[in-house]
Amino acid sequence: MIELHGVSKTYRYRGSDIEVVRRCSFSVPGGAAGCLYGVSGSGKSTLLHMAGGMLAPSRGRIVALDSELTALPPHFLSAFRRRNIGFVFQQFNLLPRHTVWENLVLPQLPMPATLRTPESDLRALLERLDIAHRAGHPARLVSGGEQQRLAIARALA
Repeated sequence: MIELHGVSKTYRYRGSDIEVVRRCSFSVPGGAAGCLYGVSGSGKSTLLHMAGGMLAPSRGRIVALDSELTALPPHFLSAFRRRNIGFVFQQFNLLPRHTVWENLVLPQLPMPATLRTPESDLRALLERLDIAHRAGHPARLVSGGEQQRLAIARALA
């Protein structure tokens, strides 16, 4: 479950305030899916970054899984994201010189071993997304679709 209550984001640019998200409120129940659409530059990515705890709103509250993200200190927010939220970015944010496998495993290293996804499950993810045959290849040398599936695998892990 995620709830946004009156969330706004304002940036300061050359002495002026630019409001990119204005008083947005919505909720998505646990297990449900939602769709966010709008024209380019309308604040969709900013809104998603705030909903996922990657960007603090200028105003408003965000509640996810009964935790108020807007009240969490940065280190607790980071731990919350690591355990509960998976992102697939527009630019996949892969490490281009590292292999597909390393791109899947490295984000888990800061987590305690007990919270990491088991290696067998990671391999199964690669199989399910039809990129296991690329596990030893540098991320920069696999196709765009394979990079996208790797990003999805990383978010699921």
